[in-house]
Amino acid sequence: MVRLLRHPIYLRLFRNNQYSLINMQDDTEKQLEELHQKQKEIIKSVYEKSGVESVIQFAAQVENKALVGQFVSNIFTEKELKRLIASSTDILNDELLKGIVWNLSFEQLKTLIKDFSETDRAKLFSILLLSDSIVETIQYFTPGAAKIFWENVSGIGNGLIKDEFITVSIKSLNQIARTELSVEILYDLLKLRKVEVSEELVIETLQNFVQKNVIDQMEVYYLQYLIKWLQSKKANKDKMLFIEWKFLSILDSYSDCKPQYLWNELSSNPAFFVDILQKFAGRDLEEVSDPETKSKISMHCYDLLNHWKQMPGLQDDDKIDIDLINSWIDGVKQNCEESDLFNLAMDFLGKTFFYAPKNEDGFFINIKIAELLQSDKEGSIREGYYHEAVNSRGAHFTDFSGKQEFSLEADYKEKANLAIKNGFFRFAETLRRIAESFHNDALDNIEEGKIYKRRDD
Repeated sequence: MVRLLRHPIYLRLFRNNQYSLINMQDDTEKQLEELHQKQKEIIKSVYEKSGVESVIQFAAQVENKALVGQFVSNIFTEKELKRLIASSTDILNDELLKGIVWNLSFEQLKTLIKDFSETDRAKLFSILLLSDSIVETIQYFTPGAAKIFWENVSGIGNGLIKDEFITVSIKSLNQIARTELSVEILYDLLKLRKVEVSEELVIETLQNFVQKNVIDQMEVYYLQYLIKWLQSKKANKDKMLFIEWKFLSILDSYSDCKPQYLWNELSSNPAFFVDILQKFAGRDLEEVSDPETKSKISMHCYDLLNHWKQMPGLQDDDKIDIDLINSWIDGVKQNCEESDLFNLAMDFLGKTFFYAPKNEDGFFINIKIAELLQSDKEGSIREGYYHEAVNSRGAHFTDFSGKQEFSLEADYKEKANLAIKNGFFRFAETLRRIAESFHNDALDNIEEGKIYKRRDD
């Protein structure tokens, strides 16, 4: 190889971070085009002066071997490319080879390696992005070679279009527990490319995905989208209850991806609600012998109940069916053997009442719900309403002036006065307690601010 091309300046042009070689303030597209032209000229010069082996030696010295491979695919003859590919001793980890394959079409690669073993062809095809043509070809491979392909294929291309090949791809990946790629592909098809996919295929993928122990942040995003998509399609209730239960930890109102089927079931099925309540309370778990598993089930049930925001009796048009609420309460009472469990149930019910819609005349809460809160002699429903009100803000920045909390205090004092005017004196007392809680929070924030100021001074 020409000595000059061993110079660090030339090797530097093939570093992994290509953007570090251009000025991001200027026209990046033009700069990258000029950079790639310069890189191509370097590879071509090495090839023309010293041949294939010198190019391979040059690639061995640089960081970005795949980039060298992309230029090689346009410079080497077909015979030279074929020989180079055949000489690789580790196809799946050969970065130079990957660069060559990435720059070839499926048909070019297929022709180039037609005489290779089926196993090597499967490995080489797996370097390309999924397309209908690739999937169709792999279907004729032996099960062992096909498995190698599905174990190593890395992503989806725009050429995966037909339903039959989408189905084959997802099912094949699911069978070998590569559901993380399945959900990414389904997200790409449904969200980005607007390609129709069967509900059953998405459900099957999510049912298989639950076996994973660790979920990364991008997978959370994909999963939430797929679950919301199934919810919008009004997918099978039993299957969705299972999916929402298994993925409950990533479903919450803050991400706009709620466990809608579970919430509906809690609101419409008193027996289901009590079953969840009993498990949260550590009861009805006799069949579970492991203490850690019992604890996990209990906390899972608590998370569901604690974030439940869909009150019983609420219709799609935001109207309230008081008969349904009373029937739900009666059903819960019948299924609760212990009185303390019923009081706990009413506490959770009160939390949902915090999200009741306004009354038609503009009163801050539906009158029927206000009447239920007022008539609650035990106070459990009102206690739930109180706790949800003071905790509903979630995570927020501390205002050392206390203005936000004083504003909330004033708002709840006004609501208490309105409740009194309408004869809801018990409910009004709860509203005053909420106002007092925000008043105390404001004073605490002011004191905390003073402490920080003294530290700074």
